[in-house]
Amino acid sequence: MTVGERIKYMREKRRMSQDKLAKEMGYKDRSSISKIEKETDENIYMETVQKFAQKLNCSPLFLMGWDE
Repeated sequence: MTVGERIKYMREKRRMSQDKLAKEMGYKDRSSISKIEKETDENIYMETVQKFAQKLNCSPLFLMGWDE
């Protein structure tokens, strides 16, 4: 699983829409979340991963795939 796939998994597990997560993350609209979730490249800033983890109530280690 990629970071984006883990973000999507946790978002769906929390029953959160892309629109709601985008708003909480400070993005203009859901297209940013959609792009991140589809991204196959693992180049994402650790600060961004930490913010996603906080909003999704999970560990940054899980989102990075370092802790299943």
